[in-house]
Amino acid sequence: MNISTLRKLSISYLLLPNLLFIWGWFRFSVSIPIIGILLYLFYNELIKKEETDQPVLSYPDLAFLFVVVTAWTFLSGSGGYSFQVSDFYAHNSKFHDLYSSEWPYYFSNVSRLVRYYFGYYLVPAFIFKVTGHLYPSVIFTWTFIGFLLGISWVYLLIFKNKILVLLFFVIGGCGTILATFLAPISETVGISLHTFHINFGSMVDQSRWVPNQVIPSLIVSCIIINDVLISKKYEESFFPISLTLIWAIFPFIALSLIYAVYFFSCFKWKDLFSLNSIRTYLLPGIFLLPLLFYFGASDNAPVNGFIWNFKNEGPLIFRYFTGVFLDSIILYIIFYKLHQPSDLFSKKLITMTFITFLLLSTFVLGKWNDWLIKMNISFLVIFLIAILRSFHSRFIIKNWMNLDLAFTGFVLLFLLLNFLQQFIVMAKPVRRNILVSYFTKEEFLAIPYTVYGNFYQTLLKVSSEEEVQQYMAKKNSFFERNLAKKN
Repeated sequence: MNISTLRKLSISYLLLPNLLFIWGWFRFSVSIPIIGILLYLFYNELIKKEETDQPVLSYPDLAFLFVVVTAWTFLSGSGGYSFQVSDFYAHNSKFHDLYSSEWPYYFSNVSRLVRYYFGYYLVPAFIFKVTGHLYPSVIFTWTFIGFLLGISWVYLLIFKNKILVLLFFVIGGCGTILATFLAPISETVGISLHTFHINFGSMVDQSRWVPNQVIPSLIVSCIIINDVLISKKYEESFFPISLTLIWAIFPFIALSLIYAVYFFSCFKWKDLFSLNSIRTYLLPGIFLLPLLFYFGASDNAPVNGFIWNFKNEGPLIFRYFTGVFLDSIILYIIFYKLHQPSDLFSKKLITMTFITFLLLSTFVLGKWNDWLIKMNISFLVIFLIAILRSFHSRFIIKNWMNLDLAFTGFVLLFLLLNFLQQFIVMAKPVRRNILVSYFTKEEFLAIPYTVYGNFYQTLLKVSSEEEVQQYMAKKNSFFERNLAKKN
């Protein structure tokens, strides 16, 4: 399988939930032309000529990735075969409600339209509707396919190096370890660490909490790298980016901003006004328009502001330093020291990406700072691929020893801290799963799909009324009056 085939499969995967959402949520006068646009854009993807000399995934490569992704999906908790973190109360109830309720989905308790990015859940829910039963294996398989597509891109972009692809999973969270070490000290001086999140998370950690965000972020970040830096067809990334909005709104914004940085670093004005730009930008823009009305039908703005506005949430410098700043600065230093002029990523491009990320990270949006938790995934993918490519090149040309001993020790310490963090993160899923239960005869139970009732009741139980309000669309909104399908 080459990159062209992988691209077609990736866009097919991202497209399916978009088709279901447009069909299920919008009245026919809107859904039919929009679905027509999507199918036309997809057809153009299918008929693109394949470039020569593309890297290829051989059968041994696919076998390796299959094994890795099976373990990854299993330990993520998707499908309920291993320990599930608390976010799965919401994940599982969404699967159940989308299966058992009519589309568009309303909170039946209060007769309010739900405003949420349902992309990840729609294909399994549709299968459940067709079969009349909720199968956890379908959730596992759907997640597995998404993870497999994403990590296949990473594997090809880092020269099919098996060790580096394993490192890709575990880097992120060094600042969390430091905060943990400093927690006893912080308690003695009255610093509260248990507030909204200001931290990175590794790919394996993020997938345990937000697989719905990881999949589109991983796939489309890699597509942007390939389109902008390898094939030099930067305009082709816009359609895949547009498909991520119904999957995850914050990663969509992050991917759009990353694309903007890369776009303005290489585009030519004459290309923007060509006939090709109509298909490239205008048609995906038309597709996005009704989705923006849907997401814009908000009744209540979530918690928001810059981090310095939250003075009661613990000392800013300490929390920001041990979270975002520390991890991102370390990654940037490692990239800068490893970088060579022949590398795919230029120092200028990564510096611009890095500055963009730091600026975005100073803003808080959502009760738990969902903005940072979810938008950082795309940036982390970019940073890690840039670093691992440079790392690979250093070893290939045997130039590692030109780096000073202190830097080598610094990298080893950084990796050690990351391994320690992932060991802590993965301890529960490794100990508590159906395989361990089979051999130890100890019962293992995943989080039930309706443990607290429907999605509305679940949110009230595990979160708060404030968070429930974030999911509700405004009553009698423009979307509901003019665009929504009537149940």
